[in-house]
Amino acid sequence: MQHNTTVKDKINEIAREIYEIAGHTIRPGYDFFQAQNLEELTALDQALSAWKAIFGRDADLEATWSDWY
Repeated sequence: MQHNTTVKDKINEIAREIYEIAGHTIRPGYDFFQAQNLEELTALDQALSAWKAIFGRDADLEATWSDWY
């Protein structure tokens, strides 16, 4: 794991997984925080909800992953 990976990067990974489970494809590195369509926005919302359920608080998007894990 890279030390400069941010929580935002992790949220994007979760959203990508959710989006793909729903049967969609997305290019690697896509930033769901720039999403425009409903399916992408839903995946992002679900990823943020999953984060809060797991960690018990909202994601600090600018924090590094090593600050959380």
